[in-house]
Amino acid sequence: MAALHRYAEGIITVSRRWPVDVQQVQDQAAADRLGRLIEQLDAFTARAVREQVIRPGLPDRWARSLLIHLTNVASHEMPELSPAQGADMVVQSLITGLGPD
Repeated sequence: MAALHRYAEGIITVSRRWPVDVQQVQDQAAADRLGRLIEQLDAFTARAVREQVIRPGLPDRWARSLLIHLTNVASHEMPELSPAQGADMVVQSLITGLGPD
């Protein structure tokens, strides 16, 4: 959980400082780096499943895709949230959803 929060907070901070639309990356070197980062994120979410932070049995890439989208929302659609607050929302939404406490 702590690693997930640190990841989200770091990504929110970096995304706000240097916004890049990774879907528009055309440079091969940048695309290669992005591919390696996605592999690392897949390993990170696999670890979260092994450590029972994220439940097993989800479709491939589901947790990674959701994590990316949630951090993008916190980064670019919720600028009023500090990176720490955004990370709190990302982790809470990813782990417990939006249902009542």
